[in-house]
Amino acid sequence: MFKTAGGKYIAPQLIENKIKEAFYIEQVAVVGNNQKFASALIALSFNTLKEWCNIHKISVDNPTDMIKSKDVIKRYSQK
Repeated sequence: MFKTAGGKYIAPQLIENKIKEAFYIEQVAVVGNNQKFASALIALSFNTLKEWCNIHKISVDNPTDMIKSKDVIKRYSQK
């Protein structure tokens, strides 16, 4: 648990576990001790993402192309 600069206490494990429920997220870390707000550092699951791209006929050759694809960005932006 950490405290933000505004005095709010946050339990990062709860947030991390909720985010990790997403099929395309491999790892996540919530940070923000003594900051104005909490942030999440998210590592994508590129193997799963590549399969998703293949299923949706999105042509990508490497992880850099994947994360720049408008379709992939749209997928990750969905709630």
